[in-house]
Amino acid sequence: MHLVTAKKTPSQQYLECLEETVASVGSPELEAEMFKKYPQSESATRIMAEIVMVNLQDNLTEFKMSSAEERYLALLKNRPELLQRVPQHQIASYLGITPESLSRIRKRTMSKI
Repeated sequence: MHLVTAKKTPSQQYLECLEETVASVGSPELEAEMFKKYPQSESATRIMAEIVMVNLQDNLTEFKMSSAEERYLALLKNRPELLQRVPQHQIASYLGITPESLSRIRKRTMSKI
């Protein structure tokens, strides 16, 4: 599923759903209509968006500053079920490494656990 930015241009990013997914699709027009109908939702939405952005920035900074092994260990700690459900090549891609590097990291970390 390709994402579309607020500028109505295709995003460089996309989502790939590996399991059954329910997606909510909106538009700037629907958003404006909702804010007009429920004005209090605009400030609540802005506050939630700010919280989400701060969390995303913190997570991205941590991701960029950590090694591949640290990223793998964080994934293992925070989302261990994904390692059972998601193909290894996609986990490697998410971690920004090759499947071969992931295999080496897994082997190395298994001896530490």
